[in-house]
Amino acid sequence: MKYPNSKVAVAVLAAASLSLPLAGHAATPGPCGKVILKPSEVAMHADWLREAGAVASRVARRVSAEDARRTADAARADLDRALEAAARRAGCEVVREPGEGVAELAARASGLYLNAVVGSEPAFTRSWADRAAEATLVAEMRDSRRGALLARVEERRETPRAPEPRLATPGAAAAALARLFDGWAEGALRELLASRDRLPATGAPPRA
Repeated sequence: MKYPNSKVAVAVLAAASLSLPLAGHAATPGPCGKVILKPSEVAMHADWLREAGAVASRVARRVSAEDARRTADAARADLDRALEAAARRAGCEVVREPGEGVAELAARASGLYLNAVVGSEPAFTRSWADRAAEATLVAEMRDSRRGALLARVEERRETPRAPEPRLATPGAAAAALARLFDGWAEGALRELLASRDRLPATGAPPRA
């Protein structure tokens, strides 16, 4: 599978209903304000379990559904961490309750592909690869009271390709995925805020 880093869409999908400062078409986003961070969603690539299993079949045992669940859970926790870190760096106030002027932020990784099974012993997943991870990443901003979708960004990303194949290990794959999420989350949040700031301050939009 070869997916170059490609931005699929950055779309404003509803009129603003948040009581937040507007910055017109300014390049720099305005203040973040209050946000609720929703749990992230992660789905492995349809080919990942089959291809990882083919590697594992040459050693001790095949990759199981439990291996896949553990890998997805680890990726989900890391995506949560990356989104929260980006929000706090942007000056967002993270809250738990919806309210006027409070936005919901959510992230999703689909088609996630790793070159190793997270948490397994290196001998179990020994293979050679020129990239460690790739995924389609989506971030959404919604009005926390009305549920209206205010902005959305979607992008296919992969880790930088090595000049030549390298030994894939669970630790290296996890570290590469963390860097991928960190780099994406900061840029995605910046674009969500900029899109939000361009929205007209009109009445409540319909639920998307």
